[in-house]
Amino acid sequence: MLALAQQTSGGLTDNWILLVFPLWFVVSTIVGFMIGKSRGRSALGAVLGFFLGWVGWIIAAVVPRSAEAEARRNAAIAQAMGTLQPQPG
Repeated sequence: MLALAQQTSGGLTDNWILLVFPLWFVVSTIVGFMIGKSRGRSALGAVLGFFLGWVGWIIAAVVPRSAEAEARRNAAIAQAMGTLQPQPG
């Protein structure tokens, strides 16, 4: 009787894992990529996001910036500071 109930209970509820896991890996990889991109290490962020999920996001967020990313950040800050200073005269 129990075996018959299990056979007829198919459908989406039994296969939710086939939908959720691939979606989670895609979303986790994209988020990791975006976090890594802001640090100048997009590939590392994507790999950490794929394999470690939200823990990988945290690791990617605390990884030191690359030299190019640091230079871009400093240039953006300098530009913003230049526009905030009062104009002479």
